[in-house]
Amino acid sequence: KNPYLNCEEKTIAEELKENNYQTTGFVANTAIKSHFNFDRGFDNYIGIKNKADWISDISEKTESEKFDSEYVNYIYNSIRNQNTIKSVLDGANMCFFNGYNIDDGASEIMYRLRSTNFGNGEFLYLNFMEAHSPYSPPWQFRNTGTVLLSSFGATAFDGPETNLDVIESAYSDSVQYLSEKYKIIHQILDRSFDYIFVLSDHGEAFGETSFRDDIT
Repeated sequence: KNPYLNCEEKTIAEELKENNYQTTGFVANTAIKSHFNFDRGFDNYIGIKNKADWISDISEKTESEKFDSEYVNYIYNSIRNQNTIKSVLDGANMCFFNGYNIDDGASEIMYRLRSTNFGNGEFLYLNFMEAHSPYSPPWQFRNTGTVLLSSFGATAFDGPETNLDVIESAYSDSVQYLSEKYKIIHQILDRSFDYIFVLSDHGEAFGETSFRDDIT
């Protein structure tokens, strides 16, 4: 599976941009960052949730560049970047405090929507990760702790380390949180856009077909 968006066909954003639409994307998934060409056709393509940019940016360097002074300076400056620091702090929060006060980007997307004036001829793409493993909604929505669904171990061996009922509960908590956020987000979008399409790129499997993972 090639992680890069390198098909010859035009993307929706490319088609609309050629027809004079302003194209914007707010994305929370690092797998569809601009590094992997998913920004094709977008005038603005913005990563969400303070996820560190330096890992994917560094991967663009050639092997010969990886040990020169420029590369070392790039790593140093990237680690000092405020987004990277916030990403590390979020990770520590999730690891040591079960991530009780963070979400996967819905709050930041809501803030950006409220701060943006959309005009006519706008195309907006939003990507959310709240209903994706690890299931870690803010504490007000939790009936359990943070749950990470390990697909290979859960499928190939003796099942998931966490009780399946706990996993399903954590997933439901995450979906409930995203639903509450999306109610407000939809209201914001409805004021500026004629059409709103809600899609899922995959579902979650909890053993219904002897498989436990994100199902594309």
